[in-house]
Amino acid sequence: MPTGHLDSKFASAFVGAIFLGLYLSTFFLCLRWLLFSDNGWTFRKKISWIMLSASAVLCALDITNNSLSLYEVMSDARSVSQPIPTPATTSSPRLTWNAILMCTNANVSALLADSLLMYRCWIIYEKSRTVLIFPLIFWLGGIACTILEACWQIIENGALHSSWHVVNMTIGPGTVLTPFWASTIILNSYTSTAIIYRIWSVKKEVKSHTSKNQLRFVMRVLIESGSLYLAITIAHLVVWFTPSTLAIDVVSAINLPIIGMTFNLIIMRTSQKRAAVESSQDCIGVISDLQFCVPPPDTHVSKETTGSGDTLVNDTLASEIS
Repeated sequence: MPTGHLDSKFASAFVGAIFLGLYLSTFFLCLRWLLFSDNGWTFRKKISWIMLSASAVLCALDITNNSLSLYEVMSDARSVSQPIPTPATTSSPRLTWNAILMCTNANVSALLADSLLMYRCWIIYEKSRTVLIFPLIFWLGGIACTILEACWQIIENGALHSSWHVVNMTIGPGTVLTPFWASTIILNSYTSTAIIYRIWSVKKEVKSHTSKNQLRFVMRVLIESGSLYLAITIAHLVVWFTPSTLAIDVVSAINLPIIGMTFNLIIMRTSQKRAAVESSQDCIGVISDLQFCVPPPDTHVSKETTGSGDTLVNDTLASEIS
């Protein structure tokens, strides 16, 4: 094995371990707000199983990828210290099942995060199917690219290795991954903009200064977390057009933890804000933790919007998810 390739593996594993630690810190804090009440350590009467399950799946995928990365580094280091004779052929190196699983995990994580983003958009637009048509096309395209990527890695058609490509094909199916990440960027940009625009339109109609501040905070959280997710997705797309294997390895290593962190940060920050509002204002103007669940029929929420079409949206954003 070339020394440069081993150095790249070591660097990506080291950086990935650091980001895994950062991600796990947000994961456990996220569990605190998903499982326990705002004012103590008693279990919530109503747990959002959708968000809890998604958080657990993202964590499992991240830990799996880092474990496989560490296993690959140890195997490569062992092969260098104890070289195994190989036949003198010029055939392209074949990807292992570890590589197939790691690539698939990264794609599934992005698809899961995008599906939750579409779910939030669907709820905040009063379960309108029209708003989901455009992002759903790209989401289904992402699934198709994921399946095609796995098939490519399993079959490894020799023609793909020998043909000309404009993207890096040394460590993975870049030709398939580039449209996947491009579709993720478009989907993320569309749904995030749609959600932020909806909240902004409601904020203009709200009379209460406190409610305006809360909606402004929700917008800021979405913009900041969405920008972080969008940045790593764009980086993952651009890096495949470079000849640097090190850059691809490092960006791939931090991609999955950052996706998980953006998901956790939204829940953490809005839940902390909600708890602070309840404590300081005696439960007036409770802010949503962006799970965007429809309030139960017996939940009473004050209506402070002037437009009847925005009333449900304001109620949903103001509803407490317990």
